[in-house]
Amino acid sequence: MTRLLKNHPAAVIVLLSLCITFIGIRYDKKPRLPPAADQRSQPVPMLLQLDEQPSLATSPVRPGAEAEPPAPRETVLAGELERGEGFAAFLGRLGLSGERQRQIIDLLDDHLDFRRLRPGQRLEVTLDPEGDLAACRFEAGALETYTVCRTGDRYETKRLPVELVRETVRLTGTVERSLFEAFEAQGLSHALLFAFVDIFGSAIDFNTEPQPGDRFALVVERYRKGEETVGFGQILAARYENEGKIHEGYAYTSQGETLYFDARGESVGTTFLRSPVPFGRVTSTFTRYRKHPILGGIRPHLGVDFAAPSGTPIQATAGGVVDFAGYNGGYGKQVIVAHAGGFKTSYAHLSRFASGIKRGSRVQQKDIIGFVGSTGMSTGPHVDYRIEENGTFRDPLSHQFRPRLILGGKDRTAFQQLARNLGSRLATGSDSRILDEERLLYRGESPLKLL
Repeated sequence: MTRLLKNHPAAVIVLLSLCITFIGIRYDKKPRLPPAADQRSQPVPMLLQLDEQPSLATSPVRPGAEAEPPAPRETVLAGELERGEGFAAFLGRLGLSGERQRQIIDLLDDHLDFRRLRPGQRLEVTLDPEGDLAACRFEAGALETYTVCRTGDRYETKRLPVELVRETVRLTGTVERSLFEAFEAQGLSHALLFAFVDIFGSAIDFNTEPQPGDRFALVVERYRKGEETVGFGQILAARYENEGKIHEGYAYTSQGETLYFDARGESVGTTFLRSPVPFGRVTSTFTRYRKHPILGGIRPHLGVDFAAPSGTPIQATAGGVVDFAGYNGGYGKQVIVAHAGGFKTSYAHLSRFASGIKRGSRVQQKDIIGFVGSTGMSTGPHVDYRIEENGTFRDPLSHQFRPRLILGGKDRTAFQQLARNLGSRLATGSDSRILDEERLLYRGESPLKLL
């Protein structure tokens, strides 16, 4: 560098001047701050509500100006009724004041029976910014919803209509181990199963007679709310094939009563049911020679023992008058019912009697008269069921009883047309399917009977 400066001083000076100029230009690239007047005109971001989208255009705000506070909002309180909880306690748990609790109870009082509320029922309450009641909605069930709406200073409570689809469906299946499992495998409700069994309760003992390979079919009404199945309505027709024997029942209303009749117009239900416990297990049959499980020795057993969990309801197998209800030695707690035609039925070893069951009480077929137990001389919970005809004991599982009703005249003609129409839809060889459907608006004018 020293030699270059000594030999070419002018060139070195020019070179140094160019370097200094270049460096100055590089450092002058940084943006300069705007004048003070420009700084005062820069926009200030505005406060946004959570439900607003930010805008590309903003409005200038004067220095020192405050953003407007958000508008007061409504409060929504909601929850579900818990087991054993009273309605007032439920409202209190939601955080409602005593005044609001009384107001809501008064508004719903003409529409709800507060003594019959069930766990899982849902309430939603909307309060305005001042804490006054703005609206209320109570869902008592899939088919029962009430709303309270405010218009000015007045409130109106009403029941909302429900849009439903009523389908007529055919359901079929095959028994592999039990009818209970066959229904359960298709996701069918226990209530529907019990209704099906009830149709043939006088003709088939479902405790002992079903066999693997038995087939069943039924045509039934099914109600839907959107995609949800609300429940099943009436079984219109039913069929059960047991070891080659076909049992059929078609619903028909005669003399104000709906019964099930076979294709000949004879009621499927007879004067007596086969069993007082629909799904009890037979542990001892009717015999004149049985080794007594407690006393030993050979003794007659003139009835049928149906084992079932303690507390299982016991049905009267026919209508009649209670002749005895009390404790009877080895029979324990026992009910005896007298029936027309010289018949009597006995139900022994009960854990307790049903409410109102006493001597002289009148009962109808399928009324609950007591509950399974193990009182008296018993080795476990069961009911000892016996039938006596004019002083002679009969085998409940084999005795043939007469039909409750046989159709005749115009009833018989109308029924035969009905049975032909339903019979073609009932074929057990067909698959399960929707046969037809109808849309309806249910307003709750009359109870909708669902299984």
